[in-house]
Amino acid sequence: MLPALAELDHRRRVAVGDGWQEAGGIQGRREVFFAFLSDTTAQAKLHQESGYLPITKAAYEKTKADGFYEKNPVLQTPLKELTNKEPTENSRGLRFGNMVQMRDIWAEEMEAALAGQKTAKEALDAAVTRGNVMLRTFEKTAK
Repeated sequence: MLPALAELDHRRRVAVGDGWQEAGGIQGRREVFFAFLSDTTAQAKLHQESGYLPITKAAYEKTKADGFYEKNPVLQTPLKELTNKEPTENSRGLRFGNMVQMRDIWAEEMEAALAGQKTAKEALDAAVTRGNVMLRTFEKTAK
């Protein structure tokens, strides 16, 4: 269980969005949660148990030092492919900014098309337009 939730009364939790929030709020828990997420051991464990890519070089190095890739060499291949060259100005980073919001835009537009509120072309064009606005917003914050 996440450390921010470990000591909470489980009967008082209310589902909110993608996570859990205690009925009285979780003020001060954010720091604990982000400390957990940024912990190298936690990141390495998540990578090793889920197959998701490690999010820091430290987690990768810990996983390598633990001998994980010797037993599971195929799981090191994507990392080697993604990091086999120095990044260029156009390839720096592996993030897709505002991915959740982009997914929501796509879903909304596809639903509109499937419900007959828009043609497929109108929905796709609207998804591109709205998506580009979202990307420009992210671009401003990532510089």
